[in-house]
Amino acid sequence: MPVVVDNKVFAADRSYRMIILDAATGERINALSGVAAAGPSADGKSVYLRKTTGDLVKINSQGEAIWSAPAELNAIPTAPAEKDGVVFVASARGKVSAVNAADGKILWQYQASPQLFVMSSVASDGKNAYVTAFDGTVSAIKVP
Repeated sequence: MPVVVDNKVFAADRSYRMIILDAATGERINALSGVAAAGPSADGKSVYLRKTTGDLVKINSQGEAIWSAPAELNAIPTAPAEKDGVVFVASARGKVSAVNAADGKILWQYQASPQLFVMSSVASDGKNAYVTAFDGTVSAIKVP
């Protein structure tokens, strides 16, 4: 899914390359490798990247890293999601990570599925985080 932040379009392809384009002209601004998916920050000023290296990375609109967190991710193309200053993401095997949006510190992690594939983003209402596993189960995790 493409993401639009600061008049720029961020789009990752099946080769795990993310292109950053000027939204008005279509001109290429930058390209990054090893990106499975991207999600916008709540304030619309930055982008969270799901990297194939296992990290969750926050970048500015030029593609420069702000912070990186070791969230045990991989190449599953599900976008990180921010709610109330917390970025939520799930590993392919169901470990949900909650990361501080300001500094990249991992706040907590929870194994939501018994090593079953998770191929969806994590949703949160601020009180709970919700994730679905490959067997169709939905887990609700109380946000501390």
